[in-house]
Amino acid sequence: MTRPERTAPQSACAEKSTGRMRPRWSGLSRRNDQARAFMRRPVLCVLHRAANVNTSLFIGRNHSADEPWEQPDPSLSWVDRCRIELNRISTQTLLLYRKHSFLLTQTLSSPRYLRVVLYAALVPKVLLLALPLLFTVLPITMPMSIFGAFLPAVADRPARGCGFVLIFYVFMPILMLPFGLLAATSLLYDYAFYYLFGIPLWFARGSPSRAGSLAVLAPFRTGPFVWTHCVDFLVCVLGQCMRNGMGATDSCAHRLLSFFEVATQLTYTVLAVPLIKYWINSNPWAFDLRQRYVQQISTTGKDMPPQVLSMTLRRLISRCKQRRSLTGLLDNWAFLPHYPYPPSSRRYALGMQQYKQKFFLLVHLTHATSEARGVREQLLLSGSAPMPVYRVML
Repeated sequence: MTRPERTAPQSACAEKSTGRMRPRWSGLSRRNDQARAFMRRPVLCVLHRAANVNTSLFIGRNHSADEPWEQPDPSLSWVDRCRIELNRISTQTLLLYRKHSFLLTQTLSSPRYLRVVLYAALVPKVLLLALPLLFTVLPITMPMSIFGAFLPAVADRPARGCGFVLIFYVFMPILMLPFGLLAATSLLYDYAFYYLFGIPLWFARGSPSRAGSLAVLAPFRTGPFVWTHCVDFLVCVLGQCMRNGMGATDSCAHRLLSFFEVATQLTYTVLAVPLIKYWINSNPWAFDLRQRYVQQISTTGKDMPPQVLSMTLRRLISRCKQRRSLTGLLDNWAFLPHYPYPPSSRRYALGMQQYKQKFFLLVHLTHATSEARGVREQLLLSGSAPMPVYRVML
């Protein structure tokens, strides 16, 4: 007795495909017969239906491609046939435009695009300007370290006498000219990349969000400008030279290494900070700056009276030169700000923040304790702060 042959049961997907053929199987040929037999396999049929698997890897044909358009009826007039052909071309063009515009928007709006442009702009600038910037900034940090060595052991601020005027207003601006020219060249290079690669982001994102972002940035575009306050910049460099020393434990080595550490950080500041600040953090072409998040979570501070805390902050942050024991402690801080006291004619001044011993960030600040022309008013936005100390604008 012979055993009857067993036939493999076909899946519902295969039965459906065999019972009702899709238009792509019209005009059977040998290749189409092979493709149809291959697609009857249950697993591949399910994958093709559910995940749109491209079977061209197996049979050499892309079955996921669109079917060719039907040819116009030859019996129609040539005007009707031209109209049908124009409709077909316009439909394909519209679909292609939508597809590529969506891909362009997704590509330009992704963080990867911002990082690629950042590295493309940063690498050539580092190769060309790193050493010239370092050589031109050393003549600035070395005189500041020497000037700080002649200050008292503890000094809240440098005495603004004849020697101060001669060094900070006459001698040092001349030494700052090469560094200032290189810094201006680097900034113009950053602006070129900013607009050249930022305008495509505007086309991808649309103008309403860009207009709102520029409106948010408008109040922060006014002064005081860094280029017109070179004396404040030099005072900040002086204070940072009195705080840094590459972590050296010896007092003499700490003073000798301070000017070099500050010089390297100023070089990195000119090279990287404008790109990071304007292209990554506050880019109106890429982000909607109308949505801002403010972190206001801190400890209660009940163990620190406000008057004592304010006085301690001014001693740590605004004092120009600290004691040697305290300087070694400040040199190891990851975040080391220095907000010098302004001259008697104004209440604001430039400040300099150091981040992880890598670069500096110039800020504008107003001292609550300073008085100019009989004015000591201070804008206090927080509703929970008992008293103001600084108002810092990045």
